[in-house]
Amino acid sequence: MSSAPAASTAATSLTNTFILRCANSLSKCEKPGTSVCSGCNLYCSQDCQRDHWKAHKSLCKSPLSKENWDPEWFTSNRTPAFMTNEGGPLLSTCGMNKYLLGNMPAFDHIKLEQNEGSDWEKPLDLCFAASGDLRNILVTVNSLPSRFKNPCNVIINDREMYVVLRNMLLLRILSAFPPTEAAEMALHLWYSAKLPSAMCQKLRESFSESFKKISVHMDKAASKSGETLLSTSFELGEKAKMHCVLPRAYWTELFSMLNLKMSSQEATEVRHRITMNKDRRDYRERHLSLLPPNCRVAKQQFYEDGLLLPLGADRSEFTEANFTLFDSHGGGWMLNDSAEPLNCWGIRAVLANGTAPKNDLYGLLYFYLLPQLEKFATRLRTEDLHFTLLSVDARKIAHAIQSCSSKHGVTSFDRIDVSNLSDRGYIGIPDILRLISPLLKTQRVNPHAVLITLFLNYHAEIEQTRPREYKESMTKNVDEATKYLPRKLPRSHGDPFLLKVVEVQGFLKDSGKLWELYQRDNMFEMAAELSGMKQRKVGKIIATNPYRLRKEDRKEKVLEQIDLMQISGLNGAERYVEWVRNDEEMLGGVIRI
Repeated sequence: MSSAPAASTAATSLTNTFILRCANSLSKCEKPGTSVCSGCNLYCSQDCQRDHWKAHKSLCKSPLSKENWDPEWFTSNRTPAFMTNEGGPLLSTCGMNKYLLGNMPAFDHIKLEQNEGSDWEKPLDLCFAASGDLRNILVTVNSLPSRFKNPCNVIINDREMYVVLRNMLLLRILSAFPPTEAAEMALHLWYSAKLPSAMCQKLRESFSESFKKISVHMDKAASKSGETLLSTSFELGEKAKMHCVLPRAYWTELFSMLNLKMSSQEATEVRHRITMNKDRRDYRERHLSLLPPNCRVAKQQFYEDGLLLPLGADRSEFTEANFTLFDSHGGGWMLNDSAEPLNCWGIRAVLANGTAPKNDLYGLLYFYLLPQLEKFATRLRTEDLHFTLLSVDARKIAHAIQSCSSKHGVTSFDRIDVSNLSDRGYIGIPDILRLISPLLKTQRVNPHAVLITLFLNYHAEIEQTRPREYKESMTKNVDEATKYLPRKLPRSHGDPFLLKVVEVQGFLKDSGKLWELYQRDNMFEMAAELSGMKQRKVGKIIATNPYRLRKEDRKEKVLEQIDLMQISGLNGAERYVEWVRNDEEMLGGVIRI
C-alpha cells in the first residue's frame, strides 16, 4: 500500500488575505490549509493529510501524472481522430467560438518609469482599439507607481458583445464590493463555469440595482431599434468612472443574461457536451500528452468541472451556472473545448508564487490572480481612473471616440493597442497606420506616445505566399528538434512522441527570416512613410519578440521554455512592432494620407 507523500509548509505571502480550508473533507476540517502535499492538495497538518489519503490518492497518484502515460488511441492501437478524414483537421475546435477568457499576451502598456518618467504630471490616455481583453487593463493599472495621481483614461473596444458585457460586469464587481470579496467574485465570474449560490445571489442583486436606470430608460423607449446607441455612466469610486456607449441590443442581452435559469446538473451536462465530448477525446488527450506530466491532473480536472480553484478546494457550494458563459437563448456553453484560463498570463510569475502545490496549475493561477484583482479593486476606490466601453469596428473607432468625447474628454492617446488586427488576414498594417495612427498624440505633446501592433499569423501567411522559403525553414527544424528530444524510434505512427517532435519543430521555426520576408511583402516602410509614422527599432513597451525560444541557452533551459510555452498557449513567434509619429518628416512636407 502506498502512503501519503510528506507535506511541507506552504509559502504564506498571500495566505494572510486568501485562505482555503484544509482539503480534508472527510472530517470536515475547518482549519486553514497551510501545508502542501508534495503533489496537489493543501492541508492543515500531516494528520489530516493521512486521514484524507484514501480520497486524495486518486489525484495524487493519477496515471496522468506519470511520464509513461499514453493516450487511449495509442493503447488501443488505433489512428487518432485528428489524423483521419472523419475526425477533422489537426487544429479543429469544438464549441461556439466565443473567446471570452482573453487570449492576448498580457503586459504593462505604460511602463511609466522607463518612458514618461515617474514625475510625469499629465493625464495618461490609453486606447485598446481592437481587443477588450481586460487582463491588459488589470496589469497596466496595477503597474502604475503608487505616487502617480493624475487621471488615467482608458478606451476599451471589442466587437464581441459578450466580451464587452463581461468587462462591464467585472468592473462593476471590482468597485461594488470590499476588495478581498470583490477579487474572489471577479475571478469566478471571469473563469469558473459555476458560482456559489450565495455569491450568485449577491451579484444578481447588485447588478439589478446598478442597471435599474438603463432598464427604465429602455422600457420608455421600447420602439427603438437594437442598433440605437444607449449611453450610461457608473461611479466606480471616489474619482473612478465607467462610461458605456453600446447598442440597445447589448443591453437587452445583458438583462437576458442576468435572468438565465439553469440547474447545476443541466449546466454540467451542457458544458460536458463540449469539454467532455466523447468524439473529442483524442483532441483532449493530444493536449494532455504535450503538457508536462505534473500538469495533466489539474488540466483534466478543469475539463471536468471548469472551476478555477485549487485541486483540494471544496467544490460543493458551486451550484449556480455562471450566467456570463452560457448562452441565455439556446442554453449552450459559449466557450470552445480549448478555452484555457492560463493562456497568455505571465506563466513564470504564476508558477513562482508558491502558494499552491507545484502540480496544481489552477491553484497556482488562483493564488496569483486574487491579489492582482484585489489590488486593482483597491485602486478603483481612490484613483482617478476613467473607462469607456465601446463595441465598434476598429476601422471606425476614430468616429466613435469623437462621437462620445463629451463623456470621456479624450481625442488623442499616449498608447494605442490594436492587438493582431495588424495581421494581413484582418485589417493589415497599411490600413491600421492610415486609420488608427491619427489618434496618437504628436511627439511634441508626448514624445513617448506609441501605437502597438501585434502579429500572430505571419507564419501561416508566409506559408501561403512563399511556400519554398517556409519549407526551407521547417526542414532545418527537423534536425534541430533532435537536439532537444530523446533519440528513439516511434513505437507506431500514432506514438504521442511524434506529436512532441512536431510541437518542438514549431517552436524552433526560423522566425527572424520569415519576419523579414513578411515585412518586405507587406511594405511596412512604404505604409509608414505614407501615414507619417516610423517604426521603433527597439521596443520600449514590449520587446519585438518577447516570447521567443532562446536556443542559445543550455539544453535544460530550452526544454524548460518549451514546457512553459505549452502551458501558456504561446508559440514563441509572436511579434510586436511599436510605431511613433514621424513629426519631423511631416514638418518637412510629408502629407498624412
